[in-house]
Amino acid sequence: MSSFYPEERFGFSRQSLQAKSEIKAAYDHAKRALSGGLVKTKEQATKEAEELQVELARLRTELEVYKQREELWQRRWQQIAFHVRQKGIQMASVDKAPPDGADLPSNTESAKILKMFDKEIPPSGRV
Repeated sequence: MSSFYPEERFGFSRQSLQAKSEIKAAYDHAKRALSGGLVKTKEQATKEAEELQVELARLRTELEVYKQREELWQRRWQQIAFHVRQKGIQMASVDKAPPDGADLPSNTESAKILKMFDKEIPPSGRV
C-alpha cells in the first residue's frame, strides 16, 4: 500500500492546494465537521434510528387512540342527532350559535343534558 501524497495523484502539493482559498476553506470545513461531531459514527446513527423508531411507534399508538376517540365522538353525535330528530326537532334549529351574551352550559351541565342521548340507535326495520 502506498502512502497518499496529493502531488503523486493529482500533480499538486499539499501546500499549493492550501494556497487556494476555496480549497482551504472546504478542507477546513470538512475537518471541523469531522472533529466537531457533525458527522455521525455508525453506532450514533444506529442509536438515533432506533430512538426514532421508538418515537414513531409511540406516535402511531397515540394516533390510534385519537382515531378511536374521534370514532366514539362521531358515533355519540350521530346518536344525539337521531334522538333529537325522533323528538321532532330539526338539527338545524339545535346546531346554531347561542344568542349574544348567552352563557353556554359548563362541561358538567352539558354532560347531564347529553346523558339522556347516550342510548343506542335502535336497529332500523329496513332489510
